[in-house]
Amino acid sequence: MNTFLLEAPINTIFKMQVVSDSMSPFLRIGDWVVVRKNHIFEVQEGDVIAFVSPNLDLDSPIVHRVVAKTGTERIVLRTKGDNVDLIDSQKITTANYIGVVIKKESRLRTFFQKFFL
Repeated sequence: MNTFLLEAPINTIFKMQVVSDSMSPFLRIGDWVVVRKNHIFEVQEGDVIAFVSPNLDLDSPIVHRVVAKTGTERIVLRTKGDNVDLIDSQKITTANYIGVVIKKESRLRTFFQKFFL
């Protein structure tokens, strides 16, 4: 799955479900995020992004907030979960960057839309 996400064309839209509370309270387990594949140089500090961790063997991408952006020729992003004290150890480059979160949907809103609207 991750290879497909990494190799998708620019402006491809993905919908992913949150599987961790590392971004709580902004994102909670069961919430959905809509991610747009874009160029890494477009990312700004404070953006929430999706990426594949080169350090972890995970099936799901990680969704965290960008806390630092360095470089001009070779962009490197540093991220952190809102509900985590430490900055993530992995550095995000074009090799493991997926895209930026452009929308979030709460799990309760999705549930109510499905069953009551």
